[in-house]
Amino acid sequence: MDAYRRQLTTLLQIVAREAGGIAARLSESKDRQCQAAVALRTRALAYQHRLTGDVCAEQVNAIALKLERQAVLCTRALAPLRRLLEEAAAVARRLQVSSPTPSRADLLRSILGLQWSIPSRLADDGVSTHT
Repeated sequence: MDAYRRQLTTLLQIVAREAGGIAARLSESKDRQCQAAVALRTRALAYQHRLTGDVCAEQVNAIALKLERQAVLCTRALAPLRRLLEEAAAVARRLQVSSPTPSRADLLRSILGLQWSIPSRLADDGVSTHT
């Protein structure tokens, strides 16, 4: 999982750098896609920042979906970003598949820092919660 996370953050860094370069070129010619390049750069950096902490499968899925949508919108001057965004979305999908979904009891234990078992009415996932 860590390898996929590192690969995804590296891809997002590359997307941000490339989008920044495209935005700089387009701002000189006052192209309307300059704003889109800036937005892609900002979003790539935001996704990268989000991946530095703990993320659940739903968050990774949301990032993958957004990357896929953004890749489709890359036309004309933004076309070089399309392949990078598609690759980042594919890595995010692999990251999602490789990350185990913790049980509710495990989540409660990690949030509350509990060392003992959680009553079964709180851990409704049907798994024994004895530690």
